Amino acid sequence: MPKKWFVLRAQNGKEDQVRERLEWKIRAEGLDELISRVLVPTETVSEIRSGTARTRKRKIYPGYVVAEIEVDDDGKIPQEVVLVMKDTAGVGDFLGSGDTPVPMTSEEVQRILNEVDHAPETPKLHIQYAVGDLVKIKEG
Repeated sequence: MPKKWFVLRAQNGKEDQVRERLEWKIRAEGLDELISRVLVPTETVSEIRSGTARTRKRKIYPGYVVAEIEVDDDGKIPQEVVLVMKDTAGVGDFLGSGDTPVPMTSEEVQRILNEVDHAPETPKLHIQYAVGDLVKIKEG
């Protein structure tokens, strides 16, 4: 059966905990074959705060978790998977129209997987200033 990627709403700031809970429930319910991956897309950024550079992980899509789920011949998610997902603490619902979850397009999946799997070794520089902002130079 084919697998497709779906987006789940999660509590903002609790995406990693939601991912861990989902992975635990998937193993406990024996749904490993139906749900192969659960991801929280992140990137490494370098910020300068109080004069020191800090490196941290930043969520690319805060409030969302993506999962690769096996679908049936009609392209629908099996009911036992939907129940496990919705029964997990911190999970809202699937993105989609009404009660029908809509899978991600292959372009969206490739972009996310490239960001997650092929993250650059050096972190991106994240500066909180924009053109036209007033800044005060203290040193150098």
